[in-house]
Formats: sequence, C-alpha cells, structure tokens
Amino acid sequence: MELQRLFRLCFSVGVVLGLSGCASYCPRRTGLKRMTVHAFEDDNTEYVSFAHRVFSRHDCKKYLDRNVIARGYQPVHITVSNHSNRYLYFSTSHFSFPCADVECVAHSVHTSTAGRAVGYGVAGLFIWPFLIPAIVDGVGSAEANQALDADFERKSVEDQEMRPFSVLNGLFFVPVEYFTPKFSLFLVDVKTREKFKLDTCRPALKI
Repeated sequence: MELQRLFRLCFSVGVVLGLSGCASYCPRRTGLKRMTVHAFEDDNTEYVSFAHRVFSRHDCKKYLDRNVIARGYQPVHITVSNHSNRYLYFSTSHFSFPCADVECVAHSVHTSTAGRAVGYGVAGLFIWPFLIPAIVDGVGSAEANQALDADFERKSVEDQEMRPFSVLNGLFFVPVEYFTPKFSLFLVDVKTREKFKLDTCRPALKI
C-alpha cells in the first residue's frame, strides 16, 4: 500500500510538472522580404523611399509569438531609406492615424502570471504537488513577459533623426479601429523644416 501511494504521488508530481512551465516567448527576426515599396524623388536625384508590410495573424504568431491583432492592435513593418544629403526627422506621430505605445501593446499580450499561479495554488490546497508548478509557472510567466517586453521594444521604430543615406527599420502598432491599408506619413528636414509626405497611394511629395 505504501509503495502504491508513493508511486501515485510521484506520478502526480510528474504530471503537474509536465503541465507547468508552458509560459514562454519564442519570437523570430522580422526579416520580411515581401514588402510594398514607395519612393520620393526630386530633380537633384535625391529621394526617400519606404516599404511596408501589414502583418497578418500568421505574421503575428511567427514574428511576435502573440496574436496582437486579437488584442486590438495592427502591427505594420516599415523600412524608410534616406537616399539624400538631408537630415530628416521621423516620428510615429507623423502618420495619418494614431500609433499605439509599444509598452501598452506588449502589456496587452502578457501571460497572466497571477492567474496561472493562483490556479495551481488553489489546487495545491488539496493536492500539495500542485504547489510546485504554481511557483515554477509563475516564475516562467514573469520571465516570458520580460523577454516579450524587450523584444517588442527592440523591434519597434522610435522617433529619431535620420542621417543622410541611412535606413530606419522596424514595427509600429495601430489600434485596429483606426487602421486603414492606405496611409501616409511625413518626414521633416531638420535644417529647412520642409516636410516630405510619403503616401501608400502615390509618389511622395514635398508639402
């Protein structure tokens, strides 16, 4: 009897440990090849080009390991190339729709550390082996969330000054209720304050 009870206990521990530790974050680099390209060119052969790709749910799972669209945010991958001698200022506030704060987006797809730990903890009041995965899974969820935050931040574009012949590359996020496939943004010449509008519908213009 004692041997049987010991076997059942070991089996229970093995099962709950196998079920625990499921919280993880496994992203991939967003080296997308299929992007739509748009360009601006003036009489002096100076030009700015940009390419973009609107993420699908599959792209979200593949490159972000989370379906952020289901949480209300549309990711867009953008590359802006400054093929000129100008210093140009880029800002996420210069898009034709409002962009979401990357920290808010990341937080919306966090693994619920408290919820998972409490679930195991309640079971642990009746079957003590469940207390082990409650601790393990809680730590794993916190680490996954930290990795997610760092990766979302690293992949996102920031407000910045673009040097001559430089390239800006990364993601930005738009609340789904404001997103439209046809959009525009503008860059500002740091010296002259001229604005250059980049539009997905037509070649870019100086405005």
